[in-house]
Amino acid sequence: MARRVMEQLRGELYLDQRYLTAALGALPAAPRESGGSFATDGGALYYPTAWLLDTYRRNRRYLPRAYLHSLFHCIFRHLWLRDRRDPDLWGLACDIAVEATLDTLNTPATKRPVGWVRQQCYTQLREKCKFLAAGPIYRVLAQTDAETLNKWQREFYTDSHRLWPADPDSPAAQMRGKQWENLGRRTYRDFLRRFAVWHEEPHLDPEEFDLGFYSYGLRTYGNLPLIEPLESREVKKIRDFVIVVDTSESTAGELVKAFLKETFTLLKSQDSFFRQCRILVMQADNAVRDEVWLNDLDALDRYTA
Repeated sequence: MARRVMEQLRGELYLDQRYLTAALGALPAAPRESGGSFATDGGALYYPTAWLLDTYRRNRRYLPRAYLHSLFHCIFRHLWLRDRRDPDLWGLACDIAVEATLDTLNTPATKRPVGWVRQQCYTQLREKCKFLAAGPIYRVLAQTDAETLNKWQREFYTDSHRLWPADPDSPAAQMRGKQWENLGRRTYRDFLRRFAVWHEEPHLDPEEFDLGFYSYGLRTYGNLPLIEPLESREVKKIRDFVIVVDTSESTAGELVKAFLKETFTLLKSQDSFFRQCRILVMQADNAVRDEVWLNDLDALDRYTA
């Protein structure tokens, strides 16, 4: 039963977080009787069967997010970046960094109320950290009083770190960390292709033929089938796409221009888009300042001219 619950959770996450398919596939689930939460060593996601079934009965909506919590530790390589830092403080910094990320995703698997303690924590950290990543958060936690640390520990605890490598600098640990680092190395073109969907478009397909004409020829002429290539084919391309450009001072103008140039170059390649498509280009800072709809590739050409 516990195995079926985990398969259901993975299925939900494949649909909810479609851009994490490679990461989900790299962290298979495995039963482990000890403990009272998920735990990972970077090679598998371990679950105590009794705890899993009990949590599923009481609050099943907690489990997909807890699953993602452990997965994000691996994606961010928290298990292998501790160096000489205090293990407990580093674990808390990693938990806060992951939960801050999950709180911004706003998907069915990650939605949850952000309580007062969590809001206050984020506010205090953002005053001292440019980004809520584990490293900057750790430096702030090192100067935080014990009472606050205990309060944040209770708030952000989700999974056990007992299986994290005791020596993250060991060759075996670094090899596993390298596997996760390489997992995220994909070209920008590959990333854009993740938005593609299957759809039929008009195009002669010489590799397939109309079975109706084929059967008619056999029935009428005996051994003379009629071969008629199909006039349409199933292809996987992008139909809907949104590009949001941050026009505030937090981004460099040249960086934005380079991003747009690279994006439009890839999008205009013949095999990326259906002829009829919908592309929304938005410019925003603290509010949406401009919207441009491009409904076909000709409009995209005119926009980038």
